[in-house]
Amino acid sequence: MQHRYERQFRLQPFLPPSAMGRRVLPLVADDYRRAQNEARVMGASPHELVAILYDELGVAIALMRRALERDDMVRIQHARQRAVTILSALDASLDFDRGGSIATLLTRVYGEARRVLYHASTRDDADVVKRAGDSIAEIADAWKVIGTAPA
Repeated sequence: MQHRYERQFRLQPFLPPSAMGRRVLPLVADDYRRAQNEARVMGASPHELVAILYDELGVAIALMRRALERDDMVRIQHARQRAVTILSALDASLDFDRGGSIATLLTRVYGEARRVLYHASTRDDADVVKRAGDSIAEIADAWKVIGTAPA
């Protein structure tokens, strides 16, 4: 006869190393990515910080698109929230005094991208997310070109 505590505190069965690796490797990769991003941010100029935000936005949109294709609601919501947060940070970083009409245009683009990502996630439309990602990638490429142009 089992004691009542034995039933309550059963040990989990032993996992073979191959199964353990499948659980641990994504966590290690996330930690590595986080450390890599922190190192990039520490010595970055304001222009480079915006470029990092664009890079991370591209990753978030790609993750959202893949999650939509797999119908993975948890990952869809997580990636969408990450993308929307980055878009909000980009929007907040705009300098309307120095940026003028370009800053005004970018705030509209970021707002539209947020709207599109919300609607695409509720309608399971990976193509719309891809188009939004392509548009943002064009802006990101232009930003990188501006950063490499001689002063």
